[in-house]
Amino acid sequence: MPNTRTYPFRRIFVDHMVRGTSRISWEMDRHFRDSQPHTFQLQVGHSADNQAADWENVGLAADNVAELSDDETRVFGAALTAHYRLILNTPVGNYISEPANVYGELDERNWLLAQEMVRKERLRLHKACQDGYVIKRMRFGDACTTCTDPLTGEITNSSCPECGGVGVLIGYHPPIAAQFFDVQLDNRDERRDNAQMRSTIRDTFLTARVVGFPMLLKEDAWVDAKSDRRYFIHRVQHLAELRGVPIVAQVELRLAPFSEVIYGIEVGGEPSSRPGPYLPRIGGGSIVVDHDYGGEDALAYRTTAGLGIVGATVKVYSETDYDTGNTTDAAVIARTYTSANGRWAQAVKLDPGNYVLEFSKIGSYGPDIARLTVESSSSSVSQSSSSSLWSM
Repeated sequence: MPNTRTYPFRRIFVDHMVRGTSRISWEMDRHFRDSQPHTFQLQVGHSADNQAADWENVGLAADNVAELSDDETRVFGAALTAHYRLILNTPVGNYISEPANVYGELDERNWLLAQEMVRKERLRLHKACQDGYVIKRMRFGDACTTCTDPLTGEITNSSCPECGGVGVLIGYHPPIAAQFFDVQLDNRDERRDNAQMRSTIRDTFLTARVVGFPMLLKEDAWVDAKSDRRYFIHRVQHLAELRGVPIVAQVELRLAPFSEVIYGIEVGGEPSSRPGPYLPRIGGGSIVVDHDYGGEDALAYRTTAGLGIVGATVKVYSETDYDTGNTTDAAVIARTYTSANGRWAQAVKLDPGNYVLEFSKIGSYGPDIARLTVESSSSSVSQSSSSSLWSM
């Protein structure tokens, strides 16, 4: 909750009900002066990351309101994974809030106290830290048909190249730069499994003290930025909470074998030729289109400096619909998002024809467009782009 401050939103309040109506209200920055109307759209997701792939609209957008509600059940099992955020559109610009969890609501005094606790924890990063990336596991979405049993839904391949053995398409959200500090040295545990399920067990694990944002859950992963060793989060213990809101956590990390699919997931800076998991394919067309269609990284979304834009939405329209102004959700033929290096998280399957690709990241980049002609043979590709796509 203390990390919800981002202009023009000062605070996000979530009055959550597991079964019932959750109410989401907010407090705006006192210096915010954009002209009206102020159009708010509520979104829900299961990751504390604005670049995650699973954000979806809750209800319709509303003008000049101070509260929105959600009457659907969003959490199941024993973990409060739901997060809410707000998108604000004004005649001046577009804004997006930081995600707010549903663990509890802090009054003004406790909210400021929680912010101070986080600030002091992060001060330690100046002296002792270990840079890395958090890769959060997807827990909701379309089932992976490659590795899940169609009858039982059980995962049949823990090394599935499309989802990494998660059972949900894409498998993992885009990586989040994160610093783990107070990291203990590697501990090695070797023992014989008396049940003879795993023979001799050799586990390498370490523990780390972290700020509780983003929220970490078992089976998320962490990447050591220096060695590229990748660890699965095995256990999470909250060390400090304020009125039920986690502030500081201690996590136990277990080293993933170097043969695991997770080592193929990009975290940033990898060459395009680097082998990794296959891209899941969506759509009903006959031609596969991704960021390499028309050339290596030809359709990756990047700044003029060549930096990949992570978490941008890619929408595919027919050229006729786009040119006539029909850009409603119903007109979107396919949709995906960008992950590390600005590359697509999914390939789309399109029929031969003329299309417009719209790239956008709310409040940061775009919308930018690229026109694309898909022909029956991938050897004949014609594409053009708006100048802003590569000149931001």
